[in-house]
Amino acid sequence: MKRLAKILMLSSVAVMMFTACSKDNQKEKEVENGQLTLSLKQEGDFVITEGGATSSQAPMTKASTSTDLSKFYVEVESTDGTWYKKWNSYTEMPEVVTLPADEYVITAANGTLQKAQWEAPFYLGERSFSVDIQELASVSLTARLANVKVTIAFSDEFLSLLDDVKAIVSNNVDGVLEFSASETRAGYFA
Repeated sequence: MKRLAKILMLSSVAVMMFTACSKDNQKEKEVENGQLTLSLKQEGDFVITEGGATSSQAPMTKASTSTDLSKFYVEVESTDGTWYKKWNSYTEMPEVVTLPADEYVITAANGTLQKAQWEAPFYLGERSFSVDIQELASVSLTARLANVKVTIAFSDEFLSLLDDVKAIVSNNVDGVLEFSASETRAGYFA
């Protein structure tokens, strides 16, 4: 019976030592982490020229487009490639992300850049940042319009001179869109 009590006591001491070591390792890992919070916005100005005048003569107005931020994916990757996380939507990303203290690159975009596509503005933002041990890194990221928006409007005078009017626009690489006289959509080119 004494032998059984001695074995149980030694087993209990071993379990307590193992648990203490495990908690110390866990606390050490927590201490090596930092946190990230992200503020994302989008920006995309373009110039509208009116009339058939050259760009230096035409009246110009600025306009901007707006895309739902929930359509933006967010990627965070350490510069050495040892840590990576992607959220398919900015709204799915936690308000505070815990990650190892390190150097990172954060990327946000609203899809994939198309060669040429109707009504497909592409916004992209990328920024380097660092996370220090037990610190909160607040990152502000602006995703800017990363493709070219083209709209065409033919004057009534021009349309009266021709039967079938269309304009073919190319980005001189491999993106082509054909604008008819009645086309009202915007074309976006890589």
